[in-house]
Amino acid sequence: MSREAGPSLRHDAAVQRSSTRPGAESGAVATHLAPASGLPIAEVAGCPLVAELSSGGHAVVYRAWQPLLRRYVAIKALTSEAQADPALLHGFLREARLLARFAHPNLPQVHDLVSAHGGWFLILELCIGLDLLDVLEQQPCLPEAFALAIFSQAARALAHVHAHGVVHGDIKPANLILTRQGLVKLVDFGLSRQAGDPATSPSRTTPAYRSPEQEQGSDGFLDARSDQYALALVLQQMLTGQKSRRLLSSAAGASIPAAVQSLLARCLREVPDERYASMEDVVAACESLTGPAALRREREQVQALVTLLQQPTAHAP
Repeated sequence: MSREAGPSLRHDAAVQRSSTRPGAESGAVATHLAPASGLPIAEVAGCPLVAELSSGGHAVVYRAWQPLLRRYVAIKALTSEAQADPALLHGFLREARLLARFAHPNLPQVHDLVSAHGGWFLILELCIGLDLLDVLEQQPCLPEAFALAIFSQAARALAHVHAHGVVHGDIKPANLILTRQGLVKLVDFGLSRQAGDPATSPSRTTPAYRSPEQEQGSDGFLDARSDQYALALVLQQMLTGQKSRRLLSSAAGASIPAAVQSLLARCLREVPDERYASMEDVVAACESLTGPAALRREREQVQALVTLLQQPTAHAP
């Protein structure tokens, strides 16, 4: 059964794992929603707050109703203490403006950035579905077709991000959202950086998905190929059920097909120059495995996986 949003905070898109109102995701609800009780404010930019989705660190995310467009949105805000910290506020505004540069189906859409109630609020697309961490907790080892569908969509998202000169810097299952529409959304750009920016401290990233250059804290080598390495580790985990920063051929009774093993082997080279030159090359390599009309099938695979795992007695096929 799907779980409500946990205590961890999505930095750039809230996840509503199950709708609390029939038709909510399509906007088929009344436009006179009463503000949710217990929230510190009633509305932001004309959007009544309905519920708190998640909180943690320095920010909180709310589910809100946008009456003019008849849809639910996510609204992210810094805590009052964080709003008063110039460095945190600068980072919040930087992340919002960075996200607004992207326009891709596998990335969350920014609707607006507004100043209200003495602070700043980021209005975002509300993603309805499961994050990959949830999926792997229920089904640690995924069939090859499902794993490649998730990997391929995430790779396309990263190719778009990298084309804008941005390195995500924290690729992991919790930052990949599988929506009911069959899309994979890459989220949480809180540790992202542009080419030429100072490197993120390795202590702030997730150890199981660090590239060798992240582990070393080497600013001179930390580029888009670091994201490639981390995403390959996620694919390997989906196929084997194991977290490992070394190349595996099999684990937990699951073997990796030779063609997929070859893709992983190149993505997981210790030296960045020996990996694929770009995520576009990774996408092309993946599409050579999945064949023509892959995009439509990928969405069908992801949609089926989310639908099954959100049922009370769900099991992955």
